[in-house]
Amino acid sequence: MLRNNGSGHSAVVDPVSLGIQHRASDGITTADGDNDGDLDLLQAGSGQDAHLYLNDGQGNFTYHQSFADTPGYIGGFADLDNDGDLDLYFAGDTKICFNDGTGTFTVGSPVPITAARDPRAVAFADIDGDSDLDFAIGDKRAGRNFLFRNDLPELPG
Repeated sequence: MLRNNGSGHSAVVDPVSLGIQHRASDGITTADGDNDGDLDLLQAGSGQDAHLYLNDGQGNFTYHQSFADTPGYIGGFADLDNDGDLDLYFAGDTKICFNDGTGTFTVGSPVPITAARDPRAVAFADIDGDSDLDFAIGDKRAGRNFLFRNDLPELPG
C-alpha cells in the first residue's frame, strides 16, 4: 500500500501495519460504509471471499466482515434502498447486500442477472429519474454490458 505524506510523495507501507490481514486479488474499493466520516476498505476478487475493513479515523483498519465467493472483480457502494447509508453490490452478483447503518451488511434482494460471464465493474446512477440509484455492470466476455433499473421499495424512515 502507499501512504500519501501530504507533500506530493507517497511511501510504501506494509498493509499488516495498518491492520489489514487479507489480500485483494483484484479490486479495492473505499467508501464510508459505517457512516462515521472516514473511508473504509473493501477487498474483492472474482470467485473469492471479499473482506471489509473499517477505518478508525487514524488510518488504521479493523477486520469487520467477509462475503463468501463473490463474483466479479469489484464491489461497489451506493444507497440502493434510499435509507441514508451505503449498500454493497458485487459486480455480477445475484443479491444486494444491505447496510444496517453501522457497516454490517446482510444479503437481501435478488438481482435478475443470468447472462453475465465475466463481470468486471459496477457503476451507479439514477438513469430513469425516479430518485433511486440504478446500476450498470461491465462484462468482459458476455459480448455486452448490463443495465439494471432499481425498483426496490424505499424503506420507511
